[in-house]
Amino acid sequence: MTIWREGGQANWLAMGLNNLGAVQALRGELDAARAHLDEALDLARRIGNRRRLAFTLMAIATLAAVDGQAERAIRLDSAASAAVAAMGARLAPPAYATYVPHLERARRTLGPIATALAVETGQKTTLEKSVDEALAWLTGPGALTDLIGWPLHVVPAPLAEAPVRPVNAPTVPGAPGLSARELEVAALVARGLTNRKIADELIITEGTAASHVKHILAKLVLDSRVQIVAWAIDHGLYAGVGGSTP
Repeated sequence: MTIWREGGQANWLAMGLNNLGAVQALRGELDAARAHLDEALDLARRIGNRRRLAFTLMAIATLAAVDGQAERAIRLDSAASAAVAAMGARLAPPAYATYVPHLERARRTLGPIATALAVETGQKTTLEKSVDEALAWLTGPGALTDLIGWPLHVVPAPLAEAPVRPVNAPTVPGAPGLSARELEVAALVARGLTNRKIADELIITEGTAASHVKHILAKLVLDSRVQIVAWAIDHGLYAGVGGSTP
């Protein structure tokens, strides 16, 4: 494809390809979605539009979820969300809302611990590295090994999805100094939510959500979100029984 010298035209083309590929992914037209999202991502990279790269990566994460690549979906979405937040941008809520059911299904497939690990890995991965992986996956046989070293078919067995138990008490045994809000945040981390999605859920800023996570890590003397997930499950903030898949 020839890229026009006028950057605006190329940007519009990349956005159009992105939107078309996203719609096809949601319809289950996976081959067509792969082709259009690959073209959109490649074009955005060649014109240096990082914002478009991140938004297209979100659409590709949804394609991965629809295609049964749960770990890849959550990891790419987390990398894209981190990049978008770092740029001070945000995908329009109506657009992202169409992705949510598929990403939530991917989280349920993985279970809370594997989801938290995928989120943490994605947030630590550069946009450039995530784009390289996405392009390789879109054009390859789909048998790549993920960035944390697990072949995709041996991701740890998932825990069944269930609603998070409401947090009514200000403390929980074994939760030294955690406030009621921090317990809520710990429960949402256990669901695999990123800081941005925790902020949306609790109607707070992303910075406040990140601060709560840091305080939880410090108070519980933990090193990572994965450890928060394990702690939350141990203390009943995530009930890993029951649940259903839409």
